Amino acid sequence: MGIGIQSVIERIYKYQSIKIGIIFLISLFSIFFGKGILRQVALLYPLAQTSHAYFNFSQPILFYILTPLIVLSGFIFILSPGLIWSVILESPQCWNEYIIKSFTFSFILLLISTAFFKIFINTPLLSFNFITITCLMSITGWFFLLRKELKGEPILHFFSDSSNRRRLLWNILLVLLGCIILLPKLFWENFNGDGEEMFHLAKSLDVYFTPTYTWENIPRGADVKFILPMYINNWMIHVFGDIEASVRLPFLLYVVLLFSTIIFISEKFTNGKFNTKEEFALIVSLIVFSTVMIYNASYNPWFSDIAAPAAHDSLFPVIILLAFFYFWQNNYQWFIIYTFLSYFIRPTASMFFLSFAFFTFLYDSNRKFTKSLLITGIFFVIAFLGNFLQQNIAVPAQEYAYTTHAILERIRYWDFFQFKKFGYALIPTGVIPFLSIGAFKWHSAKMKTLSLVTLIYFCFFYSMGFSALHHFVPVMIFPLVIYWTLHLSKFGKNRDRFVIVLILGSSISTFLSLPQHFQISNKEREIGYSLLLKAEKPGQEPNGKYIELLFKLVWDVRNPDLEWGAEYNSIKFYAMKPKAENQFVNYIIQPGNIPIPDGYTKVNEKDSMIACVKDFNLWESHKKPILTSHYRSPLFDIPPSSLFPHQGKKENPNLIDMKYQWRKRIQPLFKKLIEPKKEF
Repeated sequence: MGIGIQSVIERIYKYQSIKIGIIFLISLFSIFFGKGILRQVALLYPLAQTSHAYFNFSQPILFYILTPLIVLSGFIFILSPGLIWSVILESPQCWNEYIIKSFTFSFILLLISTAFFKIFINTPLLSFNFITITCLMSITGWFFLLRKELKGEPILHFFSDSSNRRRLLWNILLVLLGCIILLPKLFWENFNGDGEEMFHLAKSLDVYFTPTYTWENIPRGADVKFILPMYINNWMIHVFGDIEASVRLPFLLYVVLLFSTIIFISEKFTNGKFNTKEEFALIVSLIVFSTVMIYNASYNPWFSDIAAPAAHDSLFPVIILLAFFYFWQNNYQWFIIYTFLSYFIRPTASMFFLSFAFFTFLYDSNRKFTKSLLITGIFFVIAFLGNFLQQNIAVPAQEYAYTTHAILERIRYWDFFQFKKFGYALIPTGVIPFLSIGAFKWHSAKMKTLSLVTLIYFCFFYSMGFSALHHFVPVMIFPLVIYWTLHLSKFGKNRDRFVIVLILGSSISTFLSLPQHFQISNKEREIGYSLLLKAEKPGQEPNGKYIELLFKLVWDVRNPDLEWGAEYNSIKFYAMKPKAENQFVNYIIQPGNIPIPDGYTKVNEKDSMIACVKDFNLWESHKKPILTSHYRSPLFDIPPSSLFPHQGKKENPNLIDMKYQWRKRIQPLFKKLIEPKKEF
């Protein structure tokens, strides 16, 4: 009997495909039972108001063992189609390439398969359906993988190298420790307006092919240049459940991808190898980046939401870097794939690829004109396809959310005196990597190109009169590739010394990036649960805009330290949840022709709707902010006048209105130059 068990174990150890199959089954089992556990964690949000929110040991097994393991299992499950099919179709040569290709294959396969499901089954994509589709993709691939290995073809041979096993361990630790440290921020904080939009847009993909948002009872399609991360959010919701953490957890996955991508590209271009100390130094750099984005990047005056922009924007530099890398490798198939994906994350992709084409022409030594023309041509074809998708496949809407028009309106105003923005590039990289751009003569032609693309992008957003911290995300990441390429190729015996300097710089930067408090916001949840929101007409969804009958809206707040403003979509999100039996309802918004319930007093009305209040003392307390508006690090505490044109146009004396300059000065000058001179 013992010999038989030993024989089975030896066979399992021998075949990588069997190991992958077992890991897949464990991840499936974990998410099947884990969704309820994560919901239980999310419902313990009142613990966020205790003095020990971040390391609460009231239920340590639930919080710090089960929850991180379930999250890790969920990531493995979503990546499982790619983990299998990438080996069949690509044969990755190292762990970093394996995890990158696994993510890419999973995204493509799940996107296509779920789209076919919506077309042919013609039913909403429920969690059971998504899990079934993922299982079918994985199990089908697994049989091909097993067949390949039984033929004697080696798979995942790179695990014989200790550095690849170490990097797998780093990836696992990034997810587990990230989940443990950030648990209150991930699971217990209520949505702000941006976070709720990410959730709403992701949920809409159960029905629609592209994200759509119902705003004032009008469907609004998101601009396609923002939609790619929303598909991943949708899959996370199916795996982890309808909880806030589902659209925040992708951030941890993207940090893993950043870690792997930076090492993969840096090693490929130098033939050098990261040692353990250098990998740790890179992780410390990513901790700086994570601290900056998680606690400082937000439009909300009182707290930041990991769902947006931190999670949404962190995938963008990964995809851009991979597009550049595969172009430099003359692998145009993958260049096209990553260029295509990048177009659907941020509208600034066009700036990257046009500047990339220009600097390729300047610095590439071989067929530079052909290559720059190829980059430009491929991107314009993809942009044409994106525009076709926007006009013909995306949800018809009267107005697009996240519009290019809104971006152009920001570009209209310029300000060259916001010197604080230099910190947006220096601090998130840990200072040293960004400064390494200055070692220009030591860089290879490829890194010179990447350096100049980074500087052009930084100068563009530095000059804009209205820009936010998250606009600088690529500037926070690209210098890490530039630095590590330099580090591996030029520093020789001094590598360990520079690692110490880098860790020191990153540690100081992390300290400087810490928020001024770590309190967790639950005010929107509290108000939403105490609000009964009724529709104007039977069968119609209640219109959240009437929350302004009770509270000033956030964009109308002039002094956020003294008055609080509502982002009504986040309050509506909680108001629409089923009320608990003992839930105290303090606010009612209803049609005016419905009798007012006993104990409530009408306080406001608009159109045909009225707002009623029961406890006026509670109402007055809700109008005041609980959290300070200066929650960000002083280095990243951006005033509303620098974020929002409707405030800054009146308050910022340094603004230059380019539209005005064009009409009043530049256009008349052109006319004078063009008009023929009169002969006398």
